[in-house]
Amino acid sequence: MQEYKKECSLKARASLQLRGKENFAIRMQDENDRMERLDDDHESHLLDTAAWHDVNEYVKECKRRTRLSLAFRAKEKRRHQVLEKKMADKKVQSQHIDTLFRSEDAHL
Repeated sequence: MQEYKKECSLKARASLQLRGKENFAIRMQDENDRMERLDDDHESHLLDTAAWHDVNEYVKECKRRTRLSLAFRAKEKRRHQVLEKKMADKKVQSQHIDTLFRSEDAHL
């Protein structure tokens, strides 16, 4: 009877040790899975952040191009206005000289 109790005790102890090792293996696997998820989440966050920065840089570049385009068009418009004013001044001066010569011809 003592041997039977001893044998049962050894089996129970071995069973407990086996379940403990299995539970430990399960906990370790769960911890590994959790760490992988954390790594994946971190990588995903880094990619999202990089994408956000890329979009912001693209928007800034588009605004800069638009600003430069508007500045160029404004400069061209001012240049055309100056040229048109010079041409109008020349035309007025030419008409003035022409009128002056005609009035002198009329006196003769």
